[in-house]
Amino acid sequence: MNKKLKNPPRDVSWGLRLNLLFGGFFNQLGWFFFGFGMIQVWVFGINADYLEYHKFFEQPIESLGTVTGVVAERDSFRYSYEMNIDGTVHRGSALSNQKHDVGHKVVVYHFIKNPQWSEIHTRGVYRGIPFTIAWGLSIVPMIGLIFIFFSILRGKKSIFLVTNGNETTGKLIDTEATSMRVNKQRVYKYTFEFKDDLGNTQQAIAKTHLRHIFSNNEEAILYHPLRPNQSIVVDHLPGNPRVNDKGELEANVAETILYSLVPGLAIFGHGTVLFYILLA
Repeated sequence: MNKKLKNPPRDVSWGLRLNLLFGGFFNQLGWFFFGFGMIQVWVFGINADYLEYHKFFEQPIESLGTVTGVVAERDSFRYSYEMNIDGTVHRGSALSNQKHDVGHKVVVYHFIKNPQWSEIHTRGVYRGIPFTIAWGLSIVPMIGLIFIFFSILRGKKSIFLVTNGNETTGKLIDTEATSMRVNKQRVYKYTFEFKDDLGNTQQAIAKTHLRHIFSNNEEAILYHPLRPNQSIVVDHLPGNPRVNDKGELEANVAETILYSLVPGLAIFGHGTVLFYILLA
């Protein structure tokens, strides 16, 4: 970065904000894990046998219910039913291979404390995917959410420093190979040393597998005006922003679209599914 940034506060465009919040390898990896993993959660989690989960805490009892609706689904039927328990009507839904007509009486398994968890007790009942297996798959989107959480925290810190940070120049004092690899390339830890406004020596650290980013021994640093131990190396910011003629960092439009694609699809897709489930 050759041009100098103007003095803070600086304007941060929405494109640059998106780059800082969603950019970076681990951020994108987190969104991929979350987006792909949630597909499995919707597919298998919805069809999980929740009664098996509740049986850890309470044994089910039997009550008489009435079929209120029938929908054919491939090799089975989805039944809607209702039952009267102590004067309160409770409704449920279950899959079964056995044919029942609307108005038929059926035996329903349910719990005293949680009667909303129930199923028709008949031969050929489809109990669904074991609960532990179905929801064990949630570990994939959970890993993704952990990546996303810390990446967004780092992105918010970067937005603050780009807006309000003091600019200085840091000198590369150490390059250390880490045990991590990205795309079969070794990740390196770069340590830069700089002096803050009070003349105290501080350090800024950046980790990347893109070794060409730090081809110079000196790099532009932005640090917190009150907590100078919080800093970022400008050339390490996601999206490779550049300083415009106004002295502000400007996002690369192509990078913004690229970084927003996976998070956008994940949020829109799973948000739509959640909205549909809540309405249904």
